[in-house]
Amino acid sequence: MGTSHIYLHVKSYTLTALNSLSDSQDSPSLHDSKDISKSKVVCLALSRPHKANALTRDMVEQATAMLEALASDVRIFVIYGEGSHFCSGVDLQWLNSSVGASYKQQKKEGEIFQRFLLALYHLSCPTIAVVHGSCAGGGLGIISVCDSVIVAESARLFLGEVHVGLLPATILPYLAKKIPHGHLQRYALSGQAIALKDALAYGLCHRTFLHQPEVILSKEISCYLEGSCQVQSRLKDLFRKGVKGADYSGSAEFARMLSEEDAALGLQSFCEKTASPWALKLHELIKLPF
Repeated sequence: MGTSHIYLHVKSYTLTALNSLSDSQDSPSLHDSKDISKSKVVCLALSRPHKANALTRDMVEQATAMLEALASDVRIFVIYGEGSHFCSGVDLQWLNSSVGASYKQQKKEGEIFQRFLLALYHLSCPTIAVVHGSCAGGGLGIISVCDSVIVAESARLFLGEVHVGLLPATILPYLAKKIPHGHLQRYALSGQAIALKDALAYGLCHRTFLHQPEVILSKEISCYLEGSCQVQSRLKDLFRKGVKGADYSGSAEFARMLSEEDAALGLQSFCEKTASPWALKLHELIKLPF
């Protein structure tokens, strides 16, 4: 099932419970309390290939609205670009139209993309970006807030704002969570590309592909579908807040989670040697249009 907006395509893929594929007849248990019949993977395709998927104001606003309205039954969110490139960043024509406007209006325009990044960053489900071709400026911002980034060996990652007289200020806080300060400063000041081996070492990217990105994506999705979505959501909250420093209390968080339903379900599944009730499987490979 899919829907289309201006330069955006949204498609969802249904999931099957692993324990429903088993021939064993389980006795009534805590497993029955988990309704996962409507769980799905949602994919967002950037579809402006003739402009290297440069982001227009309408694209960003519609993508933000979609993310903010995303239902709780979404287990995985995937973003990729159609055509030859992932995303060349914010459309410079959009920015050029703001030249000469008041500071208040320019700030308002800047907040549009910031709101999009925040919506993606705060999704409770795992997020995956599949990158090929150019990934520049705002495109780097997008992948920096995703949990997993699968990247083509031929992809080119760079911050090019310095070449057009702009500051990548909106995306720097997210990139700074991944790229060490000294390296990030050099990339921002020079506009030079980030070598793939370095992007992998920083944790900006995680898996690579030469051919068949669908197979790599399927493997990455399968890893996430084995985990508790409640725990994954809680973990994302913890990492956003920070898990270092004197204010962090791991034992308190552990105790809170131990009292939740998923702990009881997971421990029971382990003892019974059955699939966890949240463990799901994709019906089909997600076809990528590049």
